[in-house]
Parts: sequence; structure tokens; C-alpha cells
Amino acid sequence: MPASFRLGAFYFAFFLYVGLMLAYLPAYLASRGLGAAQIAAVLALPQVVRMFAPALWGWVADRTGAQRAIVAAGCAANALCFLLVPAVSGALGIALLVGGMWLDRHAAGMLPPALVLCGLASLAAAAALPDARLPAAPAARSFAVPRAARRLLACGFCMAAAHGTLYAFFTLHLQRAGYGGTLIGALWTLGVLAEIVVFLVLPALFRRASLSAILAASCLIGVLRFLIVGWGVASTWLLVAAQLMHAATFGAFHAAAVAGVQRLFPQGAHARGQTLFSSIAYGAGGAAGALSAGWAWEAGGPGAAFSLSALAAALGVFLAYPLKRAGL
Repeated sequence: MPASFRLGAFYFAFFLYVGLMLAYLPAYLASRGLGAAQIAAVLALPQVVRMFAPALWGWVADRTGAQRAIVAAGCAANALCFLLVPAVSGALGIALLVGGMWLDRHAAGMLPPALVLCGLASLAAAAALPDARLPAAPAARSFAVPRAARRLLACGFCMAAAHGTLYAFFTLHLQRAGYGGTLIGALWTLGVLAEIVVFLVLPALFRRASLSAILAASCLIGVLRFLIVGWGVASTWLLVAAQLMHAATFGAFHAAAVAGVQRLFPQGAHARGQTLFSSIAYGAGGAAGALSAGWAWEAGGPGAAFSLSALAAALGVFLAYPLKRAGL
């Protein structure tokens, strides 16, 4: 069996798991009686771990060469955790385990078994991956983060934080507004499809616009998107437009940010730069966004929470635009 097929099977199973968890885990937690702040805290924990886990596991992989074993162990842990989730109660218990037709009470209860199956499928696919053992990496020298790179990291933090309300409460927001499970699932899928399309046209986009312009425009579109979701939920067509904007707010932004790290970090520090971006943006930023979303939701409702996301995206605009002076 070709290695490309085995790798594709792994990514299919893993991202099926990610998609189910992202779209429907908040609804499942709400069905278990958790409040907005508790749901946000549970969803923030994986992002907190993301602040240090990539560097840790990267270090282990570099020195042991056991990449396949590490991936398989992670998949097994996912399956085990969601196998135990139905047996515990309360936010604390679920947090210590936690790493479209699911939206009524019965369907939400079926989510953990579905996630266990996805985890087992990922484990089977991971076990079939090539076990490429690499020589031990030499000791890395320390490096200073350039000033422009620090601005890019801050921009990434803001944009990831801006998505915190979306990932934590989009499903619950639509459910509260009376949308059915099929339509909610379709809206999530639309965002993923828009992201795929933008990745297909990235070469042309990079030829026509600077990275700083793409980052700033993506953040600006994010402001509009989160305001629409927060205040325009009564219109299905506005929500469709907002989900199509995922092509910019995640797809284009992520691609431009990764390319920006390659340009702004010194030669020989690109891998560490990407790890640092993942930890600060998607780790710290994602956790901060989820937690602040929970507080804002409880204090002022969905409109307040998504308005806070729009504010975070607006901060990203002011951080991204000056990167043009750094040659980005």
C-alpha cells in the first residue's frame, strides 16, 4: 500500500474526529448541563496544552526517531479519553478526559462513541504509517525573535483568539436561534469547503498581494464575519456569507502567517519559529479566546461574545499592516 495512501487515510480519520469534536462537542457538553463558562474552560484546555506540547513532542521525536509511535499513542489516548467521557460528571471530570445530526438530546449522547470510533480509525491508520527513523538532531543554538516576528506572533494570537467564540459557541448560538442540526452541520461544512478552495488558489493570491496585505485583509474580514454571526443570526444567507469568509479568516491568514514565519525568522530557525507561532497563536490565543468567549457569553450573551471576537480581529489589522515595512 503506497505511503501516500496511508498518510491520506490517517489525515482523513484524524480530521473527521476534529470536525466532529469542533462542531458538536459544545452541544454535547451543554446537554450534560455545563454552563457557558464551563464549556469554554473545557474547550480551552487543549489550546493550553498546545502552548508547550508541540515543542515537547517535537523534541522527543527528534531524539528518538519514533514519530509513528508518538502519533499512534496520541490517537490511542484520544479514543480512551472519549470512551470514558460518558462515565464522568461535571466540568472538572470532563475536562480531565477531553483532549449534522448530533444536536438533539439523543444525538448529542452519541457523540462520544463516534469520537471513539474516529480515534480508533486514526490509531489504525497511524499504525500503518511508515516508521521513518531519523538521526538524532544536533543541539540547537538559541536565537532572538526579530521585532517584526514578534508583531506577527501577536497578530496570530489576536486572530486565533478572535475565533475562540466561533469554535466554542457557534453551534450553540445557532441552536439557540432555532436552527436544525442538518443546517448547522451544513454551515460548518461550508466553512471547511471555503478553506479548501482558498488553498487551491493560494499561489495566485501570493503573486498578487503581499503577505502583510493578506494578513491585514483577513483580519478586517474577520471583524465583519464575527459581527455578522453575532448580530445577524436571524438571516441564513448572512450566515452563509459569514461561513464563506472562513476562506480568509483562517485559510488565507494561516497560509500567509506560515509564509511570514519563514521570511522573518533567521535561517536555521524556521522550524522553531513555526513551533513558536503554533504555541503562541493557536495555543495561547485559542485558549484566551475560548475563555474570554465564555465570560462574555455569560455576561452579555452571544452578541457580546462575538463582538469581542470582532475587537480581537480589529487589533490584528493594526498589528498586520505595519509588517509591510519589514518586507512582508
